Amino acid sequence: MNVRIIAALAATCFAAPAMAACDIAGAASSAKVAACKTDLADSEADLAKAYRRLVAQTPMEHRTQLRKSQSAWLLYRQEHCRFEGTAKPGVSGGTLAVLACTATLNRARVENFDEAFGVLE
Repeated sequence: MNVRIIAALAATCFAAPAMAACDIAGAASSAKVAACKTDLADSEADLAKAYRRLVAQTPMEHRTQLRKSQSAWLLYRQEHCRFEGTAKPGVSGGTLAVLACTATLNRARVENFDEAFGVLE
C-alpha cells in the first residue's frame, strides 16, 4: 500500500494538468477572478470528496502515511502555485495564476486518486 501511495504522489506531481475552466489569458478582470474562484471552489469540493473516499478505503494501519502524503502534496501545491503567481505581472494576474494553478492541480490529484485507487464512482 505504501508503494501505491508514493507512486500516486509522484504521478500527481508530474501529471499533465487538466484544462482549467479559469481563463487567465489577457487582462485580469473582476469577472475572471470570480470565475476562477468558482472553479477553485468546485475543484476543492471534488478533491475533498475523493480524499474522503480514499481515506475510507485505506486500511487503518496506512492512514497516517496517507495523511502525511496528502499534507506534503498540499504544501507542494501551495508553494508551486505561489511560484506560478510570481510569473504573472500585477496583483490580479498573479491572483488569477494562483487560482488557476490550484484548481488545475486539484483536478489532477483527483484524477490520480481515481486512476491509482478507483475513488470516483
